[in-house]
Amino acid sequence: MKLPVKQEILFIILCSRRYLDHETENQAKQLIDTSLFDWDCFYKISFEFGVLPLLYGHLKNTFKVYVPDHIFKKVHHFFIINAARNMVLTNELLKILDLFKTKNILAVPFKGPVLADMVYGSDTLRAFSDLDILVQESEAVKARIILQEYGYRLIHELDEKYDDFYVGIEHAFNMQSPDGKVNIDLQWKLLGTYTPEPITLEKIKHKLSTQQFAGRDILHLGHEDLLFYLCVHGTKDGWEKFEWISCIAEMLRKYPDINWNKVFESANQEHCLKKLKLGLYLASTLCKAPLPIVIEIKIQGDKGIKILGEQFKEHFFSNKNFISVFTNNQRFSSFHIQVQDDLKNKFRFVQRQLFRPTTKEILLWPVPGDFTFLYYIYRPLRLLWNLVLYFFSKLNGKSPVELNN
Repeated sequence: MKLPVKQEILFIILCSRRYLDHETENQAKQLIDTSLFDWDCFYKISFEFGVLPLLYGHLKNTFKVYVPDHIFKKVHHFFIINAARNMVLTNELLKILDLFKTKNILAVPFKGPVLADMVYGSDTLRAFSDLDILVQESEAVKARIILQEYGYRLIHELDEKYDDFYVGIEHAFNMQSPDGKVNIDLQWKLLGTYTPEPITLEKIKHKLSTQQFAGRDILHLGHEDLLFYLCVHGTKDGWEKFEWISCIAEMLRKYPDINWNKVFESANQEHCLKKLKLGLYLASTLCKAPLPIVIEIKIQGDKGIKILGEQFKEHFFSNKNFISVFTNNQRFSSFHIQVQDDLKNKFRFVQRQLFRPTTKEILLWPVPGDFTFLYYIYRPLRLLWNLVLYFFSKLNGKSPVELNN
C-alpha cells in the first residue's frame, strides 16, 4: 500500500471471520496492545463496514481485556439489538414462505438470515435490514398481491395498470409490513438490469439446492450460483460494505469443494467474468480467502482486475467510498463500465442505463397504460436535464446536485 494503513482497519480485517486461528489471533493482539489504538475509531469503522456482529464474539471471548468498557458496552448493545431484529426478520420470513407455499408460489429466500446461517452458522452474526425473496417472473404480480392481502404495502405505490410494464423493466417490488418494521424485496430478476440478460428463477430453478434453515428444508441458490451472485452484487454496488468481501472469504473457507468450472461457466454465460474476478481478488488479497492455485493464476493474470482491485484497496484503506471516486451516482459510473467484460457489453450496459425506464420515470410522469412506450423517450431526456443541472451547479461553484438515475 502506498499509504499507511490504520491499525484499526487492519484489526477489523483480521477478525472479520467466524473463527480465528492462533497466528491471526496473535497478529490481532499485537495491533491492539498499544495506547495508539483508537477504539472509538474502531467502533465507527466496524459499524460502517457492517461487521460489528461478527466481531462481537472475538471481542468478548479473546480480546476482552484490551477493550475499554464503554466500547464493549456499545458493541454488546448493538449485537443484542441486531440479534433481536434478525429474529423478528427470520420469523417473518418463515411465515411468508409458508404463505407462498399454500398459494403454490415458488419462492427462494437469499441473502439476509439465510445467507448468515449458511455462511456463519448463525443469523446473529450478520447485520441485514430487509428480506430478499426470489419468485418467478410469471408469478411476480400474483406474489405481490398475496403479500398485499397479508398486510404489506408497496413502498412506492403504483397503479395496477403498470403491472406488466413494471415487471418488464424492473426487478423487484419493494414492500413494507403494516407496522413498518419489515421490508421485503420481492425480486424476479437477480441483479436487476445489471446483467446483459435477466437472471430469472425460471432460468436457474433447475440448479436450486435444498438447505436446512430454522429446522426446515428450504430451496436456496447452490453454492456456485451464490458465490457468483455475491461477487457480481458486490461489484455492482462498489463493495460499499466490507462484510460483503469477508462473507465471500468465509464462504470459501466453509465450502472448499465448490465446483469452479460451474462458477466460471455462469460468469461467462452472463458476461460477468470481470465482476466475478474482482470479488475473488478482493476476498483473496484482503481476507486471505483460500483459492485453488489455478484460480489464483487466472485472477492474478488479469492486469485490469489487479489495477481495479488495488484502486479499491487504496480508497478502502483510506475509508472512502470507492464509487464516489468516479461519480456521485451509485449505479452508473465509469467504474461500472470498466467492469464490463468487453466493448459490446460496455455499450449494452450504457444503453440499458440510459434508455431503460425505472420506477422513477413512472412516479414522476404517470401516463395512460397504452402510452408507456413514452418512458423510453422520457428517461434519456430526464437524465440529460439532470446532467445539465449537475455541470451548471459545478460551473457556478455550488454543491453539485445529485445525478439521479
